[in-house]
Amino acid sequence: MMTSGKRSCWDIILSKKEASEDTPTRADGMPKFNEQQVRKAYVHMLYEVCKRFRTSPEVPMLAALYCHRFYAAKSMVRNDRFTVASAAIFLAFKVSDIAWPLRHVLEACYSSYKRLPEEDVKKVFMDHQEYYRSLKMKVLQAERALLYVIGFDFKPDMPTKHFLSKIKSFEHLDKEQLTHLRQICWNFANDSIKTTLWIQYSAKELAFAFIQVTAKLSNIDLPNRKSNNDDQDWYETEGVSIIRMQECTNDLLDLYSDKKKSGEKRPRAKQANADAPPAKKQAPKPSEDGMQHPDSSMHVPATPELSSAITATDSEHCKPCPGQDDHHDANGFGTGKSVDGFAGTAVHA
Repeated sequence: MMTSGKRSCWDIILSKKEASEDTPTRADGMPKFNEQQVRKAYVHMLYEVCKRFRTSPEVPMLAALYCHRFYAAKSMVRNDRFTVASAAIFLAFKVSDIAWPLRHVLEACYSSYKRLPEEDVKKVFMDHQEYYRSLKMKVLQAERALLYVIGFDFKPDMPTKHFLSKIKSFEHLDKEQLTHLRQICWNFANDSIKTTLWIQYSAKELAFAFIQVTAKLSNIDLPNRKSNNDDQDWYETEGVSIIRMQECTNDLLDLYSDKKKSGEKRPRAKQANADAPPAKKQAPKPSEDGMQHPDSSMHVPATPELSSAITATDSEHCKPCPGQDDHHDANGFGTGKSVDGFAGTAVHA
């Protein structure tokens, strides 16, 4: 594990093994493929919600990065994915100065999660106020858990800032080449945010890897040792080593080679959460102001579900996808019965 001088959670760069193999989720028995699918599912939901609110492209990336950092420390099996993702997008909206009430955000999240028209969701929330209040409280609790995991550091460094700035500095390229570089780098950002790469590399390393791969694939010449009559390539002058650049570009290209292998038979999702042992409850310590505040070990409660009679119209929208079992819905979120008595993911730290 690599860290820089300042102790922020965003300065903690995980190794590939830590980020994708030795995770709390894998320790709880979820297969690697299922963990990857859940990650892609909540990122997809975040993008759908942000599209409805017409946010900038950085907002869903910020929310996804919150989720990735959270699940680097907590298990997907024991902390409800829909609830965490909803809290992450609400927090990202606030950090980005997007003033939408929580109710509107939850309507959009629930619509994406259940694959229901938003008008139907509004009616459900209006007709079942107790259900809505329960969902709202769980998302607010998830937001507090998220804040503690990220150490109340709301604004991580983003690759988008670095590649946009660096591309501008390539004065030897024409307008068409610069536009092409920007567009493909955005594509790399949108694809890689669905993975753990954003917590395996710094924002600058990722941004420069996007540029390097794009330039090579597009036959665009960038400043190098020969053109500069120097002993450094363009990214080395910015503090990115050759080794890190090679590692990052290789991992980035691996994303696309893995897609070609997607036809391989994958293990069926298994019910990894139903038998999770209940966690010991610990009362939060009182703070100096005399109030009870949650600590970083708190867990995220499961998303409540309405009764089958109320959600009869939901069922046709929530059938498992081919290759999934009955404990995973069409969005890749768990639906096994939790210890709370709700139909949702088990919720322990």
